[in-house]
Amino acid sequence: MNAWETLVASALVGTDRQSPSIDFTAPALTNYQAALQSQSAAQQILSVASLIATYQAVGQNTAIAGSPLLAAANSEQLTCCSPQTAQHLGTILQENRYGEILPELLQLLAQAQQTVPPDFLPLLLDAAKKDKKLRPLILPILGSLGQWLARQNRQWEYGLGAKIADVDLASIQEIWATGSPSERSAALSQWRKLQPVESRQALEASWKTEKASDRAAWLEILQIGLSLADEEFLEVALVDRSEPVRLQAAHLLNQIPSQYRQRLTKLATELLMIKDANNYRITVNIPQADSLEWIAAGIIPNHKIGAKPIKLTIEQLSPVLIGADLNVWPQDIERLVTSVQSLTAGNIILSSLARAACYQRRTDWIEVLITRSPGVFIDFGAQSLLSAVPSDDQGIKERLFTQLLTADNSIEALPNKLAAMKCEPHWSETLSNLVFQKFHQYAQQQSYQYHVQELSSSISSHLDISVLPEVQRLHNQLAPDKFDYSSCIKFLEFRRNIRAVFDTT
Repeated sequence: MNAWETLVASALVGTDRQSPSIDFTAPALTNYQAALQSQSAAQQILSVASLIATYQAVGQNTAIAGSPLLAAANSEQLTCCSPQTAQHLGTILQENRYGEILPELLQLLAQAQQTVPPDFLPLLLDAAKKDKKLRPLILPILGSLGQWLARQNRQWEYGLGAKIADVDLASIQEIWATGSPSERSAALSQWRKLQPVESRQALEASWKTEKASDRAAWLEILQIGLSLADEEFLEVALVDRSEPVRLQAAHLLNQIPSQYRQRLTKLATELLMIKDANNYRITVNIPQADSLEWIAAGIIPNHKIGAKPIKLTIEQLSPVLIGADLNVWPQDIERLVTSVQSLTAGNIILSSLARAACYQRRTDWIEVLITRSPGVFIDFGAQSLLSAVPSDDQGIKERLFTQLLTADNSIEALPNKLAAMKCEPHWSETLSNLVFQKFHQYAQQQSYQYHVQELSSSISSHLDISVLPEVQRLHNQLAPDKFDYSSCIKFLEFRRNIRAVFDTT
């Protein structure tokens, strides 16, 4: 027992029955042994209790004899940002204002190969701990000190990805073999970029010994450099005992022309049957719960002999449509979508086909679904569709955004449309002007200014700053009782000031 437990035991027995047993070797009592022994038994109990309570409240020094000091951070290779940029960063991180602009500022810092003052590094690491989307943006600007800090706090270990990206292949392999889960994740990601086949083989070798949560995380990394060469391993993961692993495997197999996709394509043509190709008359054919093909594909659970058959629904079968090759359907996509809309489960089916279009990067399907299928907004979301458009094809995105904004005359749908368009960080000057025209119409028709203010803030980080003069002009023309654009103007001015610091032209 420790000193406190010994004292409590003595007190419970009672000093009249037994002299108190006190451990004078306890650190709190060593210097007071002589003084305590001269007191009565009751006084000893109370004095020792007071000493131990005070000692525990104050705490104790950690033994440091022989402990090595922390290694200092390496010399900084990045230039520190300007005082003006530091001030802007303080407005965002310390004053909690204009948080939507942080990704833009981080990108500007990375392009300029700059880091931030030391005081801001913990704030950035904490921000990216909460928001994973910020992590790839802060890695290039952490610098040597930021990576040193990341090593001192397990919650910041993701920051080690910047360090691992700079080491050689042999070191990456060593980190994968011996590092912490976060270090191994960063190492596998970097290894996958350098050697996609060898990194996957290393994952296969350790697969059975990994935790289920780690298996799902490692599998997600195979998104980097995903190809048909990964198919055999993904088929193994598709029957893993862990559901997150199975779902991640299906997610990856849906993106490549795999045998898995071929199996689902065959089932999809049985689920949605086109009775009349000329008129696109489609019927939904729900399979039996004991259908061997569907059980073998893992879409429906194995039917136990003697058990009461379950009634399947189109929602349960949607993975078939999500994984099916869209080329199996007639090429007149608009007529097909119109025909599906007339079905009872039309929105569910179209949402599944929308996911398939995302996996297969089918811009032709995405364009029709966005402009012709309002149900996709509700059940799937146009933002996911727009995000699937190849990022290097800005012309297609610009056209889709324009079509989305002008698809109907219902101004009430504008918030949903703008939310979908936020998948693109920055809108062009032409698109920004169109957006603000629509927003101006919307704002002047609304009676609840809070919702308008919220929408104004959400789009201000995406608008091209060239629209600032037009926003100011409209603001000056507004009637006193209408929603004004002062907050939007301040937002755009703040972005303009941030960019001015980096503008070297």
